[in-house]
Amino acid sequence: MKSQKRLRVITLGCSKNTVDTEHLLASLPADDFVIVEDDSPVDCLLINTCGFIGDAKEESISVILESVERKKEGGVGEVVVFGCLSQRYMHELKEEIPEVDYVSIMAMEMTGSARVNSNKVWIPYKDAALAAEKAALILMEKGIDVKLYNFPLCAVKKEFWTLCERSISR
Repeated sequence: MKSQKRLRVITLGCSKNTVDTEHLLASLPADDFVIVEDDSPVDCLLINTCGFIGDAKEESISVILESVERKKEGGVGEVVVFGCLSQRYMHELKEEIPEVDYVSIMAMEMTGSARVNSNKVWIPYKDAALAAEKAALILMEKGIDVKLYNFPLCAVKKEFWTLCERSISR
């Protein structure tokens, strides 16, 4: 039996982030991960950030900095940052805090269209796929690992298929 990775999630911000985190956790293979809720050492720490207002941005940055410090001390394996702060400031995060292992851009719900921001503007799924492809190219040029979630292969160009992972939604 293979060992399970110890995973902790810190969710910051609004109730939408809580729901996003719950969807993410529900999608993880139970045999592969153990969710840890205390401060004990973990293999991976996921931080669902908020970038809506100044105080939320400051809290997110503070939590990220504390987490990379724990990583340096050996209490955290990988630090993964996702959520609205990481989407808005992905380049700055990777540049200013290089100890972050992954900056994840959560892709869109697999409903044929996608919510792209908090004022509930909806765009066609094809447009969302094109935007994700463009973002992936920019990130890969900067040496950042990229995975696209929630996109069926038919929605993205063939050269992006290797980046596609299974849906994180249920």
